[in-house]
Amino acid sequence: MCVDIDSVAFPQVREEAAYMEFTQYSYPSRAAFAQAGLGFLLREMVDFMQQNINGNTNPKFLLFSGHDSSIMPLLTAFDMWNGQWTPYAAQLTWELYNVKASASAPSTYGVRLLYDGRAWPVRGCTLTVGELCDWNSFLSLVAPLMPSNDPSACQRQPV
Repeated sequence: MCVDIDSVAFPQVREEAAYMEFTQYSYPSRAAFAQAGLGFLLREMVDFMQQNINGNTNPKFLLFSGHDSSIMPLLTAFDMWNGQWTPYAAQLTWELYNVKASASAPSTYGVRLLYDGRAWPVRGCTLTVGELCDWNSFLSLVAPLMPSNDPSACQRQPV
């Protein structure tokens, strides 16, 4: 027998599901979940950007595809998820920019995050120009979210 979910119950069910997802992405901490759950994706993205900074510009574009269950943990890891379920066909874009103050100035790099086409400031980032997070500031924020190469990190830790 099918049960209809009315307009009152549906938002309540959706809110409960979002709460359960947030709790999962934050346990035992945002960084610990990120290291285990999506840290390897973050490492691949950061390594690609670092190679580009070091002069290897092929390819210039990478595309990773996922679901709402990929976007919400990424936003949670950076303490940017507002607790609302990610909308259908949502898009999260990381952009790397080469910033030069003048022709004679050395290059600096910045990262910008776009969520559904709108710039979102990365919390804790030092801004370089406009909406860009300074590369070194970005690295310091993302480093604790990536898995460690230390073998002891794989040992079960008491919670």
